[in-house]
Amino acid sequence: MKHIPDHLLQEGTPATPGYAKIISLEDWCVATLTCFDRTRPGLFEKVERHLQTPEVFVLTEGCADLIVCSGDESPEEIFVRPMERSRTYCIPAGVWHHVVMSENAYIVLFEKCDTSAENSEYHYFSSEKKESIRTLFSI
Repeated sequence: MKHIPDHLLQEGTPATPGYAKIISLEDWCVATLTCFDRTRPGLFEKVERHLQTPEVFVLTEGCADLIVCSGDESPEEIFVRPMERSRTYCIPAGVWHHVVMSENAYIVLFEKCDTSAENSEYHYFSSEKKESIRTLFSI
């Protein structure tokens, strides 16, 4: 097979467990998300929000639930959406969210490359609240 020059094609690496940035496109990144402790339904404990970027999710394999919450300073009303394969889900900047997934799930996501703990916030739920949210999961 003839080598394609790098300036013609940027090719990502295969998925690794958890979250991995695969390709950078100017100030945007393509990343993958596979099941790891923070995305296992039984270990759900928190939501996050990115203050400077929307985040786009596309489920390509397996099953996953997208959790989104209303509220500014802290999460208020909790919504859980079972994700459909090949459907695009965009979480606007500042919206509390998380994803839980089956062991074989694979998600492609898009966000600004500088997304990090420095420009994101996290909310950890009480034990009772975590348990009530877990009852909403479809997986």
